Amino acid sequence: MEIVNHQVNDILIVAPQGNLDFNSATSFQEKVTGVIEGGAHKIVIDFSGLAFISSAGLRVLIVLTKLLQQKKGTLALSSMNEQIFEVFSISGFNKLFSIYASEEEALKNF
Repeated sequence: MEIVNHQVNDILIVAPQGNLDFNSATSFQEKVTGVIEGGAHKIVIDFSGLAFISSAGLRVLIVLTKLLQQKKGTLALSSMNEQIFEVFSISGFNKLFSIYASEEEALKNF
């Protein structure tokens, strides 16, 4: 999995590419944890390049949210395709996260 990051003011945009599954979840968690430990406290995860998310990927999002909450930070999700949004809806995760239709919308609501 490739991860593309860019900064907009004080908000870090993290854009994973491919699948967030058992094979990539640990690496993704380590990379995002590193940027949180490095001082990033406002993060948008841009799902536009993500094709699939598994339960391992969902677990990572919970871990990252808890870490950010400890550091008084915020996590938002954006640009999910229909299938990924359905996974969030079925699992009830859509109630746990701030989910926006686009990166621009997420940035406006920070």
